[in-house]
Amino acid sequence: MMNSSSPSPTPPFATPLSAQEAVGSMSRALRAASLGLKDGLQPRLLLLSVGVTLGAGLLWLTVFAIWNTEAWHAAQVAAHWFFSGAASSADAPAASGGGWWSSLWGTIVQGFSWLVAALIGLASFALLVMLTIQVLLELFLMPLVQRQCLPRYPTLARGVPGSLRANLLTTVKLWGVLALGLLLWIIPVLGGLAFFALAAYVNVRSLVNDALDDVATLAERQMLVRTHRGAMLCLGLLMGAFLMIPLVGLIAPAVLGASVCHLFMPSLVAMRAQQLLQKGPEAG
Repeated sequence: MMNSSSPSPTPPFATPLSAQEAVGSMSRALRAASLGLKDGLQPRLLLLSVGVTLGAGLLWLTVFAIWNTEAWHAAQVAAHWFFSGAASSADAPAASGGGWWSSLWGTIVQGFSWLVAALIGLASFALLVMLTIQVLLELFLMPLVQRQCLPRYPTLARGVPGSLRANLLTTVKLWGVLALGLLLWIIPVLGGLAFFALAAYVNVRSLVNDALDDVATLAERQMLVRTHRGAMLCLGLLMGAFLMIPLVGLIAPAVLGASVCHLFMPSLVAMRAQQLLQKGPEAG
């Protein structure tokens, strides 16, 4: 049963966005990513970001190198599942006479299956690196990122009481949702794409508490999360693509953290201003 005292980690897939909402979400995500890129290039954050990315990459490169046989076998099993229908249909030409067509069809299916297995292995490596970067970002980098971004919003003062219990509970729920999301891989092709979209969303959502730590109340975070689910998904997908760019992806951790700050901090300022306007007429 979900605890009402913590922000819900529910992904945005349950309520489809209208075209206008989708455009607005993408616009907010692009604006946040643009500011995040500027702050992420600050020298100290840049160096730490490169270190975090290289560390995560080397860790999983070592793991894949040591257990390369097992990793390749797992990728081949996944590829066979994706194309089990095509592989079984390779028997059809043989049943109708065999010959060169049967041999050619089997070679095509085998080659395509090898390509898909290679792509699955690459995607799995990228996902594991991304999740490791996420953990390191939350633990070590986000406080520095937040301090870099806050001066852009002078009305946001530190010292707002938070809830460590609620933050921990939210993190556990999000990782639980991601673990359950592994079941999506049962669905060929589309399930894998849906899982990566879910992972992109969780990557952003898990940083919200760190971005607003000490500057927003729990109730304010809850309200902002409810109104920014589409923007969080868009930003997560943008950052996932950014991470895949060779060399440029090395600065992804700081850029992601700063982008989350710039997605929510201006919204927090606007929300408080609107609340003051609403209180004005009521007080009068």
